[in-house]
Amino acid sequence: MVVHEPSSDEAWRQNATHTPLQHLRARFQRYVGGARTSLETPRTPFEARFDPTSAWKARMRAQSVSTPFLGAGRMEPNTTGKQGRKTATERRIDALVAKFSRIVAPNARTLESMRKKDIVALEAKEEELRKQRETEKKKKAKLETDKRKVEVAPAEEWTKRSLNESETALVQRALGGGPPGEVLAAHQKTNLEVTRGDFECMKPGQWLNDEVINFYIALLQERDTRRKAQDKGPKCFFFNTFFYHKLGSNGYSYKGVARWTTPKRLLQKGADYQCLLECDKIVVPIHLPAHWTLAVINLRDQQFEYYDSMGGVDSEVFELLSRFIEDEAKEKSGVELDTREWRRLFARDIPHQKNGSDCGVFAITYGDFCSKDVPFRFSQEDMPFFRRRIVADVMRGAVD
Repeated sequence: MVVHEPSSDEAWRQNATHTPLQHLRARFQRYVGGARTSLETPRTPFEARFDPTSAWKARMRAQSVSTPFLGAGRMEPNTTGKQGRKTATERRIDALVAKFSRIVAPNARTLESMRKKDIVALEAKEEELRKQRETEKKKKAKLETDKRKVEVAPAEEWTKRSLNESETALVQRALGGGPPGEVLAAHQKTNLEVTRGDFECMKPGQWLNDEVINFYIALLQERDTRRKAQDKGPKCFFFNTFFYHKLGSNGYSYKGVARWTTPKRLLQKGADYQCLLECDKIVVPIHLPAHWTLAVINLRDQQFEYYDSMGGVDSEVFELLSRFIEDEAKEKSGVELDTREWRRLFARDIPHQKNGSDCGVFAITYGDFCSKDVPFRFSQEDMPFFRRRIVADVMRGAVD
């Protein structure tokens, strides 16, 4: 009976049950000369043709060196060589290690370089954060110093101080009978006038009009100039009631108000600075449909503030004012101001109105107290007094 001996190709196909990774591992073991494992597979003609151990065996036979093999392509280390001389297997392993080192070493150097760059970037970030903390600390210290400079007591005195005889006479004249078109108060710098008919809005239960509010704002601007000359309170700028309407009534438009803050216009309003960025606060009265509110751009504390005597909120106000002050800084000073990190504050713990007619009085009183950095020590019960106080100040052309 003839026994069929499978060829090397058939043996390969019969035993080709291992994964490519197992074949690669077995081939590597044959290459370096390791122990026989269960992953051993016969070599294909292609593998035998390019097996580096074949050339090594040929050299060994030519030199008549006895080297026992454990199978096709496998060998034991040469132990008959001279003392201190590496065997062929050891030399082959050294070559593989050297090749591996050439591949890995550059990557290791790259990783080390990246690690050093990360350390440098981290140190730079920590230094930047340290400087920011120092800057914030200085700002807080300056703010505390400014607060100590502001006299808190006058707020309580101002709200409770009664009108004197001359002021009472002025109020009676403004609210008494007479021709409605008679001009009772005029402001030379702004060319504003208030007639007897305009003062009708100052009677109890009436809504304030633009003429009285803008006149009173002009007086607040003059008082701020006097206070800064005495180094009292923050440096403030007051827009009139038409500014916000012009800025955003038909969508945001900086061009519509760009000329309002030229150095010449600022000087006409009594300001002693050339750019709004030199201010601490910018006060903006806002006329909503049937309601008055007040907004403040607080440059000193880097925040936007909104005061509504009805407790309302309006995020669009902050959006318009933030875009305005950024454009103003770029246009007038060439400064790229970024207000995205500024705080947006809707004032909650403030006096609120309890009727439907005193919102205008509340709004300009908010502006008055904000410009002096004093607490809001008034309430709805004080509104009749404030109406008379505003009339007296407008009639005499000055605000204390």
